[in-house]
Amino acid sequence: MQPFRYCAEWIMARPSDITVERFIGWRRAGKRRLFEPFALLRMGDYLVALDGKSAVWDFIDAVQPDMPRGIVNQGMKGEFIHEQPFAQDLQDFITESETHFIAFQCAIVNMVEPNSTSIYHGYCAHDIKAQEPTYTILTPPKSWGQNATLRLPMRTKEGIKWLPSLVVGDFPFIVVAQSLSQSGALDLESSVLISSVVCGLGDSADIRVGRSVMRNDPATIISTIAERHHSLCDKDFMPAPCSDLWRDDRSGMLFTEVEDIEIMRAERLFFSAE
Repeated sequence: MQPFRYCAEWIMARPSDITVERFIGWRRAGKRRLFEPFALLRMGDYLVALDGKSAVWDFIDAVQPDMPRGIVNQGMKGEFIHEQPFAQDLQDFITESETHFIAFQCAIVNMVEPNSTSIYHGYCAHDIKAQEPTYTILTPPKSWGQNATLRLPMRTKEGIKWLPSLVVGDFPFIVVAQSLSQSGALDLESSVLISSVVCGLGDSADIRVGRSVMRNDPATIISTIAERHHSLCDKDFMPAPCSDLWRDDRSGMLFTEVEDIEIMRAERLFFSAE
């Protein structure tokens, strides 16, 4: 499944879909230089910056746990003169990763790229988590398109919950089923929240086609996912480029607040998303 954005703040990507566009180990600081790495990653339609040693190491730990810090830091500093650039090392870490998905929690920033006069405006990761597959008894039919099982976030007044989830569909049209079960699995024996999302491309923003619905029994859960998927495929819900108002940083919003905005955006584009 292609990388996708969820709730305006998280980008979910498989390591196989991540490419290192730039890596900088040292930064100019007046007449001195500081070891403060910076990386720019491409994942599908999204660019994500890793700004600083902590962010870069959070990412390395997600793709390759237990890497020796001393040797890797030497590589970032360029101390192995006859070896390949560290950007290629980082790409090799990604290529060889066995991690299922990586969750990037991001904020939108405006910053000067290190050692440059270029302005970077876009996503900057401030928390990165490795995601392993979650168990589900449901085997999605091929008619639902691509699928992935993982934990997806939901921010409530009590904090962020990582819920076992099933994502189906062909990007940018996805249906998300999040289990509210305490078992840690999408077992279809408890409440499941089902949402229809059209992921924005480029300068477009995400929309939600109708409000999320709660279902409580296996037959209704399966039929609702199928109906939502069919509705997305049956109509031309491709987002249009949005104004700067809609591209504002929405990190920190509750799930219900993000849903309200994305539904309003759909209604503005299509008059009615119902």
